Amino acid sequence: MDGILYDSEYYYMQGTVAQMRAYGYEGPVENIYQIIGTTMQKTYEMLYDMLDGKVPLDVIRENNERYFNVEHPIHFEEIMFPGIPQALQQMKELGLKLAVCSASSYDLIVTSLKDMGILGYFDFIESGENCKRSKPYPDIYLLAQEALQVRKEECLVYEDSKAGIQAGISAGIRTVARIDDRFYQDQSKSRYTCKGYTRADRADQKGKINMQEVIKIEGGHTLEGEVTISSAKNATVALIPATVLAHGPVTIVGVPQIADVESLTKILNLLGVQVEARSSDHLIIDPTNIQNIDLVDDAVTKLRASYYFHGCFVR
Repeated sequence: MDGILYDSEYYYMQGTVAQMRAYGYEGPVENIYQIIGTTMQKTYEMLYDMLDGKVPLDVIRENNERYFNVEHPIHFEEIMFPGIPQALQQMKELGLKLAVCSASSYDLIVTSLKDMGILGYFDFIESGENCKRSKPYPDIYLLAQEALQVRKEECLVYEDSKAGIQAGISAGIRTVARIDDRFYQDQSKSRYTCKGYTRADRADQKGKINMQEVIKIEGGHTLEGEVTISSAKNATVALIPATVLAHGPVTIVGVPQIADVESLTKILNLLGVQVEARSSDHLIIDPTNIQNIDLVDDAVTKLRASYYFHGCFVR
């Protein structure tokens, strides 16, 4: 969720680094960035270890909550990535099931989704804090898969953090990494990457970029799967009228289910031509008993491609 739906990592890291410096931490910021993708409890434990235990765990927790909840609250709708609502709407129209699997607390997840106005798009929401093992373990993604009642090969995990990427891979689910090189996250284990849209990009473009311009897919990876070749509409509307030139039955395979085909079939029937649909894309046309009549039906006047009959009738 963080770094995927909205650009919160920038604010969280900026604030966390400031707190750590105030505690006296002098190590590299790259170490602090490793908390990305972990639960809040794990975050506090990692910060405690970086400070060599010199600052009590409870103090780190209390100061962190005050910093982000009271002193510097985040307005999620302002940092949501451009095009997110539109992309979610398109996915729902395609019948896809959507889930949020975040290391953030459940209350924060729901609050942020409500503030952005996108809560209703998701079929399943879960926090790593409710799982026995959080990311990088696969538990939360396996839980989502079971809840959505889908197979692993039907799923796709979209992540930006090292822990999240590992969780998706360990779950046996195809995982796409959203490229963001600001926080030194190791994304090398993901076979698939997607160039996202950063906070700096948004400031430069002032939100005028649409989703087609925002997402860039890195190529060079072998594609797997099956693709059904769709029927050729233009070829079909020419072939069907041409069957009247035949001396016997003609079989056409790969016929699209479109209005033009229905109109052409109706015209053939008016001419006394027998048309039999063997399946949804399989026509047998027999012009043996074709008749010489005037074509004045609406099917002719409404079908631009009916001119294909002209050449056949003046042979």
